[in-house]
Amino acid sequence: MDVGADKLRREIQIILKDADLNTLSSKKVRQMLEALFKCDFTERKKEIDDILMSEIT
Repeated sequence: MDVGADKLRREIQIILKDADLNTLSSKKVRQMLEALFKCDFTERKKEIDDILMSEIT
């Protein structure tokens, strides 16, 4: 499944809304996205990290 960057960003925003930022890691977020979309995001690790950083700063 090809998940667009906009869709990824929306889901990350939803995850962050209810997350404890003291315990959340980019790996946990990636695992949550993989479970949600049922695909492997290992190749998009940097993209997910970049979205996370832009959303929490």
